[in-house]
This record gives sequence, C-alpha cells and structure tokens, in this order.
Amino acid sequence: MSCPYSGWLPPHFHPVLLDSVSAATPADLVPALDTTAVRLLDAAVPGVPDAGPHDPRLRLLVPHALALLRRIGGPSAADALAVATRLSIALHRTGDYLSAWETARNAADPARQLLSRTRAALGHMEEGSALMTDVVERRERGLGPEHPFTVASRHLLDAYRSGRRRP
Repeated sequence: MSCPYSGWLPPHFHPVLLDSVSAATPADLVPALDTTAVRLLDAAVPGVPDAGPHDPRLRLLVPHALALLRRIGGPSAADALAVATRLSIALHRTGDYLSAWETARNAADPARQLLSRTRAALGHMEEGSALMTDVVERRERGLGPEHPFTVASRHLLDAYRSGRRRP
C-alpha cells in the first residue's frame, strides 16, 4: 500500500515529531530548538492577519502551534503564545472558525498564566494568585488533576499563596 501523503508527513504527526526531536536533543540545546520552532511558525503565519478567502494552508499550522503551546517554556513561551494568537486571528478572519476556536482556546491558559506571573511580579500577588487559581481550575477540568501542566500551575499557585515565590 502506498502512502497517501506522497513523501510528507500529515500535520497530525508534527507534534509527535517535535516531541521526538526534543527528547533526543541535549538539554542545553532545547531552548535553541524551541526558539527555532517558534521562528519557523512565525514565518509561516501572516504578519498582519487580514480578512480574505478561506486559506486551507493556515489550518495545517494549527497542530504546530498547539504542540508548541503544550511543550514550550522559558523565554520562547511568550513568543509562541503571540504567534498562536496571530494564527487564531488569521483563521478567524478567513472564516475557519473551528480552527480559530481550537487555537485560541489552547492559547488561553498560557496567556492567563503569563498574566498571573506578570501581575505577581509587579507586586500584585493577590491578583496574580486569583488569575492562577483560574488557570489551575481550567486545567483540572480540561487536562485532569495529574497532568504535568496542572501540577506545575498548582505548585506555582501554592508558592504564591505561601509567599515562597515571586515569579
């Protein structure tokens, strides 16, 4: 049986490929890998999303954006969030509302967590804690209480509440 994809991987394989490459990359090089992945995605998303005809190529970028949002951390996380948001806007403006919703929904928790950390860093610990409480509750409902992202968010919330950590 021949491969229906004629030599290229279908988009749903890309997150698996990214995770595989990341797992085989030495830890000190993972930030460079993350930065490169964000730059490649950034180059593929329109700089100024504009209304226009449906562009099916944009939908192919969704698995990349979602994979980056799920696994990336450090300084590249804010850049990945910005690109995913721009992709969601581009999808919406071209009429691909389902893909726009999926991308925006997955970008919401990292955005809230970044907002929480920023408010706490500015000395607004109560507001940062309230925002992080929302993130933890959403992640518990969406990902489950034992998912690594839920656990990490819960630990950060506990640290805020105890005064042990500032972002």
